[in-house]
Amino acid sequence: MIRVLYVSSDFCSENDLARALPEHLLNHDIDIDIVVPHVKGAYEGEGPLAERLAKCHAHVDGVRYEVKVLEGRANHHVRVFYMDAPILVKGLTLANDDGIRACAVFAHAVCSWISQSAHAYDIIHCEGLLTALVAPLMRRVYGASPRTQSARVLVAVSGIDNKGNIDLSWISRMGLPDDLASSEGMEFYGKMSILNGAYLYADALAFPNDSVRQNVEKNRGKDIGMEGVLFDKIDRIHTLRVHSDVKVLGPDNDDAIAAKYSSANISGKGKCKSQLARKLGLKKNPLVAYIGSLNADAGIDLVNDILDDLMDAGISLLIAGTGNKTYNSAIESWKDEFEGNIAWMAETPSEDKVRRILSAADILLDPAKTNSNLHLLAMRYGCIPVAYAAAANDIYGVKNIEKLGSLENGFTFKNYDADDFYDAAMDALDLYATPDWDTIRAHAMSQGKDIQSEDVTIDETAKDCIRIYESLK
Repeated sequence: MIRVLYVSSDFCSENDLARALPEHLLNHDIDIDIVVPHVKGAYEGEGPLAERLAKCHAHVDGVRYEVKVLEGRANHHVRVFYMDAPILVKGLTLANDDGIRACAVFAHAVCSWISQSAHAYDIIHCEGLLTALVAPLMRRVYGASPRTQSARVLVAVSGIDNKGNIDLSWISRMGLPDDLASSEGMEFYGKMSILNGAYLYADALAFPNDSVRQNVEKNRGKDIGMEGVLFDKIDRIHTLRVHSDVKVLGPDNDDAIAAKYSSANISGKGKCKSQLARKLGLKKNPLVAYIGSLNADAGIDLVNDILDDLMDAGISLLIAGTGNKTYNSAIESWKDEFEGNIAWMAETPSEDKVRRILSAADILLDPAKTNSNLHLLAMRYGCIPVAYAAAANDIYGVKNIEKLGSLENGFTFKNYDADDFYDAAMDALDLYATPDWDTIRAHAMSQGKDIQSEDVTIDETAKDCIRIYESLK
């Protein structure tokens, strides 16, 4: 018997994985409990909630929070523990200070509950980045408890593109040791990275496909930034395919974009482009997008190296992302120098905004050293990627612009330098507005749709969980 505590940030939606998964594990010698924040509108199960005598406390940002533990029963009589405190009512988010406090209070409460629970858990399964703080807190703050010492932590995240970066001061404000405020700890480009805490302290990391593990293996020994932490932890990386009943979005059914379109009728993409260009004050040239963090790891330095050539080619460039002061200042100077041809969204764009950008853009500059799967979404929306080959091995890159192959759907560069990146970007611009561009875009939209639409059943998700649990036990 393997005892699992499944930690989720959400227990509201009918399609929520925390609701669907446990019943598929119960018949496999898995005893599973769920712990969630008691947020407004939460699903409360089959009967009234009972308050446990246990109390959990969290010291966050100079305040002592008392968290009640409410117990309920979900489907198939699975026990659910609701962490109840006013700070948690609105839910967890990393978008603002109150949401970050809520994440920290919830993670402290979970660790406190594990420490005092009558049952010893074998596996603590943290679903998503918003619960990943449990890993560093368990090991560095609650590590003296026999219960936390014996438990193994699995953190499952959707990818490596979202680092969970927040102000570095939160390390001490959350009660974590000061030594984590370094590049050997949870510091990443002057920020605190929640993802790096998972890299360092989780016993297993799970991603929804094999690409992260493959890229770590390919790039072993190279300077790829924070993901370099994983070189020595390759055996901790697992694949956990994630089932969802949510309909996969594409340009043919996405209500967030200005106009719907498909590879068979692409006219709506022009409307999306016109609306976004008008909103941002950009000229209606080939619209090229860069979406990601403004740091060397994400490749913004390569964009800087070929910026003059891109501007000479007559493009409009949209940059969406933020970085440290040096990079932010550089982007401001680019805007001033190339007014009307460069726009900057100084934020980490929401999923809706990312899709709106990709629906409007003709080309995505994706020179990141590691795979975020952004290029696949871009392909789905008919935005042709120019990507680093080692991080995007599912792109069939154009090899000869004079004669297209039968599957080519993007542009890649092999060597991570400005010369190769320049060649790939210029090849894309040379083919833009030619009949060959329509062929490349059709290939891209078909490939992106095929990969995104992969149907993962809840049974397959359960099998992956069991495999990982057994390897940890």
